[in-house]
Amino acid sequence: MNLQHVLFLARWYPNRYDPMPGLFIHRHAAAVARFLPVSLLYVMPSQSSENIRMAETSIEQVDGVFVFRIYYPPVANNIPFISAALRLIRFYYYLWTGFQNIKHLHGRPSLVHVNVLSRLGVFALFLKMIFGIPYIITEHWSRYLEITGTYKGFLRKIITRIIVRQAGALTTVSNNLAKAMQAHGLHNSNYTRVNNVVLDAFFGKTEVGTNKIPVMVHVSCFEDRSKNISGLLRAIEKIKNKKIPFQMIMIGDGEDFTAMKSLSQNLGLIDKDIVFTGLLEGNELITEMAKADFMVMFSNYENMPVVISEAMALGMPVIATSVGGIPEHVDDTRGRLVKPGDEDALIHTLLYMCSHHHDFDRASIRKYALKEFSYESVGQEFVRIYNTLIR
Repeated sequence: MNLQHVLFLARWYPNRYDPMPGLFIHRHAAAVARFLPVSLLYVMPSQSSENIRMAETSIEQVDGVFVFRIYYPPVANNIPFISAALRLIRFYYYLWTGFQNIKHLHGRPSLVHVNVLSRLGVFALFLKMIFGIPYIITEHWSRYLEITGTYKGFLRKIITRIIVRQAGALTTVSNNLAKAMQAHGLHNSNYTRVNNVVLDAFFGKTEVGTNKIPVMVHVSCFEDRSKNISGLLRAIEKIKNKKIPFQMIMIGDGEDFTAMKSLSQNLGLIDKDIVFTGLLEGNELITEMAKADFMVMFSNYENMPVVISEAMALGMPVIATSVGGIPEHVDDTRGRLVKPGDEDALIHTLLYMCSHHHDFDRASIRKYALKEFSYESVGQEFVRIYNTLIR
């Protein structure tokens, strides 16, 4: 059997309400699309304020991926049990509708690629049983990590174990996440790490790190519980009190953005010390990141944040915590690791990096990123896994 068409099923994906969720899923699909025909199916309920009564379909070609989105009417029933059942039925009905449309337009897929368990895994297992289409799973969700404690539900766990066992392969963006899943009894004979993709434009930016004083950058969704931005700001204040010249660029937006900006002001960090840019995308993000000499992340927990990969693509060393998949990529040749929550260690490392960031081999860091995070390398790895499964 030859691979003629791969169908991505995405639980999260950019949509008309929010362009940000699941961008990493799209980039995986686009990486595969450089080698094989790829369709992607995404279904979601419309926002209740729109009051639509019939499903609406969006079809477009994005980065070589045939993207099929369905926005369907939300369930109006207010009785919890009935409402939950109706939402599930409607979700699977429109998945089936989307699958039939894609099959009509592009033929039956040779393989299904599930992104994020568990609902889509049920659908993929159904397709395997009915049509004999094999499937693989890529899991991105950090809910399996012990620190989050959000992988719950007896029935969910039983179903997820069946789905994982029946998959031809299971990939994660970090070995750490794979171990966490296996600790929950999610066993598969073919676990593989496949990294997130970094946009080509990051590799094309060469003018970085040309500042008179050290410039550091932080990029995140500004959610303090996981990213520990407050701890980072307290460490930055201590650097300022030691009369060390620096500038900090804070890129991003999120639920704690206003609170973190207020905390920065309360700590006496003024405009010349710290700049809050808000959310940046595309070339704006790349240009702003490239102004920095090194990146700083002080997260309490992570999977493998793509912003670290992007910093490396710019040839930039990284200070980060030894959590999730970060230690799999950050070593002493590409930055420094500190323990999560250890502000004293962060202060010490920041002081070191302010005076030693020039010692890192930026070309070597960029070469590593190209090998690990480029569209070509990630796409080739997925195709290798697909071919092994099809054979």
